[in-house]
Amino acid sequence: MRHTLAALSLSTAILAQAFVPSSEDFKNLNPTSSWDHTPFPGAIHDEPLGGDYSDPSGIEPPSEEAPDSPNGEGYELVKDMQGEEFFDYFYFYADEDPTHGYVDYVDSKYAFKEGLAGMTDSGRPFFRVESTPKITGPRKSIRLESNFNYTGGVVLLDVWRVPGSVCGLWPAFWSNGETYDWPEWGEIDIIEGVNAFTENQSSFHTASGCYISEGSSNKFTGKLTHDGELARTCSAFESNNEGCGIKDNHKNTYGTPLNKRDGGVFAMQWLPEYGISTWFFPRGHIPEDIEKGKPSPSQWGKPYAHLSNDGCEISEYFKHHQLIFDTTLAGDWSGRVWAEEEIWQEETCANMTGYATAEEYIREEGEAFEDAVWEIGYVKLYQ
Repeated sequence: MRHTLAALSLSTAILAQAFVPSSEDFKNLNPTSSWDHTPFPGAIHDEPLGGDYSDPSGIEPPSEEAPDSPNGEGYELVKDMQGEEFFDYFYFYADEDPTHGYVDYVDSKYAFKEGLAGMTDSGRPFFRVESTPKITGPRKSIRLESNFNYTGGVVLLDVWRVPGSVCGLWPAFWSNGETYDWPEWGEIDIIEGVNAFTENQSSFHTASGCYISEGSSNKFTGKLTHDGELARTCSAFESNNEGCGIKDNHKNTYGTPLNKRDGGVFAMQWLPEYGISTWFFPRGHIPEDIEKGKPSPSQWGKPYAHLSNDGCEISEYFKHHQLIFDTTLAGDWSGRVWAEEEIWQEETCANMTGYATAEEYIREEGEAFEDAVWEIGYVKLYQ
């Protein structure tokens, strides 16, 4: 099914200047959409966590060899999510936030009517957080969950904008087991961060018994989010729901710095009998095989994050996943660390904003969330 949306008065140039239209700019949208927002049996996502592209002008492709892969080529495109048909692959989750955020997720009818979702005139779908200056309760936002599930393959996300490095925000693009018994079938965080972070983090959340093996550190370029044995523990039950997180070593892979370079492509390869890996390729350095629609992960160099079968039986801990986008506010991560020192940002959000709590800031400073926008080139699933 194809749905027609009226063109919006946004230009790529305006977007590049971090202008985000208010709800009034979208009053003429009036979509004739029947996109379903009835929940597909989906994910419950408890508290997840979360390495320096210091030069925003350009990044060289990785030179290290990738881990040996038994199935690096020969993938076929099975889902191509882009343009006006992008939203056909997702439903709008409009229930309580499982991560206890100060957020009100809206359904598709409200989202398109009020300009919280739609299409730019460049033909790319977007979805965003409400930026009304002052409100009396949680802010409205979008959570999309795929209406299909998958096991294994390559997921590519071409993203032009992500929510900025703003206190109170907690955006993520992730893959989660289609079960309410989280984390029974695993979770893979492909993009995630909070507050003023500038480095992207990939995390893995599982049931008990899954670890990043000590000997596998030479298979990825990122850095563990903690020191010691706990950092390698992917079990949500043994890590206070944090799982095992690996940060990209480059500082413009998330938030505002990523947007200044027009984003890029995030890639995740999931091989049930081998492991799970994630890469980031900035705009201008996207591998030719990706551009040609023939992804060859064995040619991409070392990933920044990798979970090996050596310490975790991938086929047992990860299966039947949905793809999910969300932007929550405060909640179990952003809200919890609001006044805490974080090595991933220069000072606390309490100090930066002058507000004692994330919730108060979210209510009172709507203009701060004008940059809380996802603008998607495509999401593709290859198997």
